[in-house]
Amino acid sequence: MPNAVVTVAYGHSTEHLDYTFLSFAKKNPSLPLHAFIIGKELPRNRLPQIQYHLATPIPDFSHPLREIYFRRMELID
Repeated sequence: MPNAVVTVAYGHSTEHLDYTFLSFAKKNPSLPLHAFIIGKELPRNRLPQIQYHLATPIPDFSHPLREIYFRRMELID
């Protein structure tokens, strides 16, 4: 049984987690939602159901999506 539902996001998608991420809360209301945001600041449109965590980008990666692929397990761990 999972302990939480977690996502990693960057860019404009961080402002739209209500469409893409809150559906997990409807199906699993007892699980906390965590969003790791790769960027320089948290989204302006923060939702009270989601716990946000800011992860500063690492310049070694050539693109934020590539960074998400490689860092998502590290961030969750």
